[in-house]
Order: sequence, then C-alpha cells, then structure tokens
Amino acid sequence: MLEALVAYLEKRQAKWQPDLVVPYRNSPAGVFVAQYRERLFPRTTILYAGMDRRRLPPDAYKRMPRSWGKFQPAGFVEDILQLKPDTTTTSSAVIGASQVERYWAAAFQSEFAPFTIWLASPG
Repeated sequence: MLEALVAYLEKRQAKWQPDLVVPYRNSPAGVFVAQYRERLFPRTTILYAGMDRRRLPPDAYKRMPRSWGKFQPAGFVEDILQLKPDTTTTSSAVIGASQVERYWAAAFQSEFAPFTIWLASPG
C-alpha cells in the first residue's frame, strides 16, 4: 500500500514540486519524507519541525536550514517567509476527524489567521 502512495505522489509531482515540505511533531510523515526524499522531493527544502532526530536517518538533516524543538505555527510561517521570501501561498493539511486532528485543524486556522488575506468580491 505504501508503494501505491509513493507511485501516486511521483506521478503528481512529475508536473509540480512543492518549494517546501514540513513534517512535524514526530509524525509518521517525517519518517516517510526522510525515507522517500530523494525519490519524491529531490530539490525541495525539507524542514523537520519538532522531530526527534532518533526517528530519522542520519543524513535527513544535512540539507535542512534549521529545526525547531517546539512547534509554533505563527513562527513557522515567519520562518517560511525568511527562507522563501517570494512565498504568496501556504497550505496545511490535517487528515482525519479524531480529537487530535480537530485540535490541530483549529490551531492552524487560528495561528495562521494573521497571515490570511481574504479578497472579497465586489457586490
């Protein structure tokens, strides 16, 4: 099943590569990104936010500008803007409906609010 996901992402990313990928908080996503980095994100900046280094291979941090011990979403956006000043759009995905996922969805929405610009259409 994991190979099917990797194949899907390879096909999708043949047309588009993200500028930045940020797995966080010792998530399985961090291990996944480290394991498949060269295959899926060869030119993408990776920031492992709050990841325990013991969960990742030794070379996972070699091309990373920095890592955080505490995940602070507002600081996270500020750091993205420092690394990639031309950034105009960011997105986050929280998958699932458990209490933990609902917490993170609300936290991201609240923390990212100062960076959100809503354009209202006239009328």
